[in-house]
Parts: sequence; structure tokens; C-alpha cells
Amino acid sequence: MLGLRETQWLDAKSGPYQLADRRAVEELAKDVSAFANGGGGVIVIGIATRLEHDEEVLDHIVGVDPTAVNLDQIRKLIRQWITPAPRGVRVGWSGGGRIVRVWGSRRPKAST
Repeated sequence: MLGLRETQWLDAKSGPYQLADRRAVEELAKDVSAFANGGGGVIVIGIATRLEHDEEVLDHIVGVDPTAVNLDQIRKLIRQWITPAPRGVRVGWSGGGRIVRVWGSRRPKAST
């Protein structure tokens, strides 16, 4: 993934969401909702970016401390904060347990 540009389907975070802070939970919900509305995507946590020609490019792995991330809490907050819930959202470790990935596909249409 290093060298890729951030797009509507790829977002990199150098550090984990601070889920004790309501604004960070809102940011998580906004980020997941954006890729769900756009047809799917992935958030990678633990990769720093660099600015290149006014675009963010995935630059290097900084990694995250596994004790600082609760994957079950992330899953639960996504279900609680996004309605309708995005389909097939997965949260897991990657990169030898140094990177968190949150990925999924399009959100189902709301019933009328």
C-alpha cells in the first residue's frame, strides 16, 4: 500500500482513533460512512502520509500499539453510530499486527 494516494476508497491514519473522545468517535463514523456511501473502501491505521503535489501519499508504517486499540469497540461503535449499518465492515490487524484495517462495502439503501 505504501506509495498509494489517499482516495475516496483509501484513507490512512498514523495513529488510532481516541475512542474515549466523542469527536474521535464521530470522525470514525464519518470516515466509515464516507467509504460506505462511495461504494466501499479501507481505512488503514498505523501508516503515515506525506504531501506530494497537494495529495496525501501513504509514506511509511509507524504501527500502532495493540494495547491502544480495541477492535471490538471499533466494531460496536460503527454499528451504533452509522444507520443503516454498512454491509460487510471488517476490522482487523494487518502488517504483522502493526496496522489496523477497517474495510467494507457499500451501505444498504435505507427503506422508505
